Amino acid sequence: MSIRLLFILLCTFIFADLFSQSFKFAFLSDTHIGVKNADEDLRRTVADINADTSLQFILISGDITENSFDEEMWMAQSILSKLNKPLYIVTGNHDTYWSPNGGRIFTTVFGSGRFLFQHKGYLFIGTNAGPNMQHKAPGQVPKEDLVWLDSVLNNLQDKNIPIVYVNHYPQDQSQRNSYEAIDRLKKRNIQLFLVGHGHQNKQYFFEGVPGIMGRTNTRGADPTGAYNIVTFENGKVTFEERKPLIRTQKKWAEAILTHHHFATDTTRYPRPYYAMNDMYSNVRKLWQHEEQYDIGSGTALKGNLVIATSNEGFIYALDEKDGGRKLSFKTKGKVYSTPTVAGNFVIAPCTDSTIYCLNATTGNLIWKFKSSRPFVSSPGEKNGVIFIGSSDGHFRAINLKTVN
Repeated sequence: MSIRLLFILLCTFIFADLFSQSFKFAFLSDTHIGVKNADEDLRRTVADINADTSLQFILISGDITENSFDEEMWMAQSILSKLNKPLYIVTGNHDTYWSPNGGRIFTTVFGSGRFLFQHKGYLFIGTNAGPNMQHKAPGQVPKEDLVWLDSVLNNLQDKNIPIVYVNHYPQDQSQRNSYEAIDRLKKRNIQLFLVGHGHQNKQYFFEGVPGIMGRTNTRGADPTGAYNIVTFENGKVTFEERKPLIRTQKKWAEAILTHHHFATDTTRYPRPYYAMNDMYSNVRKLWQHEEQYDIGSGTALKGNLVIATSNEGFIYALDEKDGGRKLSFKTKGKVYSTPTVAGNFVIAPCTDSTIYCLNATTGNLIWKFKSSRPFVSSPGEKNGVIFIGSSDGHFRAINLKTVN
C-alpha cells in the first residue's frame, strides 16, 4: 500500500470520527418574563425539553426578563431551575438597561452572564450584552467581557478548536462594538454565531461566518411560544423550530461548519475611522486612562484631581496633569453614579445599596449610608445636604456631616 493511500485513509478516519460527534441542544432566546403569558410559555418549554432525552444542554441568548425587576428574575430562575439538563445563559438589553438594581439582580440569580464550556470537540463561548443603564443606547459587549475573552482565547491549548459564540445582539451594527469580539474570534477558529434580540428565526452571515438568530420563546399572536432544536452532525448545523408539547416544524436553516482561516483573508470590513483626529493638529491628547471594566459614569473635579468611578466598583482619583492614579477605594458593586464633590468630601452612591463618603485628600472612608435597594442615580449637593433617589422608591436629603 502506498504512503499516499495510507495518508488518504488516515485523513478519512480522522474526519469520519470528527463528523461522528453529533449532538443536539435547545436554543432559546428572549423569554421576557414579565410579559403576559411569558411565564406559561417558558414552563411549557421547560417541560418539553425535560421530556426530550436527545437534548444535551440548553442555551439562552439573553432578554430573560422584560424589565430586570427582582420579581421577574426570580420567577425566571424558579422556572428554569426545573430543567434536568445543563443551562448556559447570557444577558440581553432588557436584563441590563435602566435596571432599577443596576443589573445586580441578574448576577445574584444567574451568575456572571457569560459562559465557557466544551462539548464533543466544540468550544462554546457566551458574553454579556446590553447598554450600561441607558434605555435607548446601542448594545455593547462590556469591557470586562472583552478582557475575559482575551484571556480565554490566548490560553487555549488547542488554537484550532472550533468555536461557537453566543451573544444577545446580531454581530453587526446592531451592537456598537461587535467588531471587537469578532476581531478576537477570527484569530481562532470561529465557526458559528448564535444570537437573539430580533424575536424571529433568521439566518445571517457575519463577516463570512454563519450566524443564526433564534426566535423569542413568547407566543406573540400564536397560541404558544416556541424554541429551536439545534443539531450538529457531519460538519453541518441544522435548526428546527419546536412548538412545545405539540410538534417539531421542518428544518428552516442549515449552515456548514468550517475553519475559515481568516489569517489569510484580505476582505475588509467596516471599522471605526479616526482620520478626523489628523484634521485638527492643534488638538492633541495629553494622557489617557484605561480600566479593565467599563466606565459608566461622569467625572468630578477636586483641585488637580479627576474623581471617577468604574463598573469594577472603584472610586478613584487621577492626577489632572498626567492621569496617574492618586487615590482608590473599592466598593462591593458596580458604580454608575457620577460622584459629587462638596468641600473635602467625595460622595458616590453604588449598586451595593450604599452611599460612600470619602475624604478627597486621603481617599479614606468617612461614612457610609445603607439603603434596602441599589443606588443608580447621581447625587446633588447644596448647603451641606446630599440629595439622592434610590431604587427603594425614596428620595432622601442627607446631612453631609451628621448623616441624618
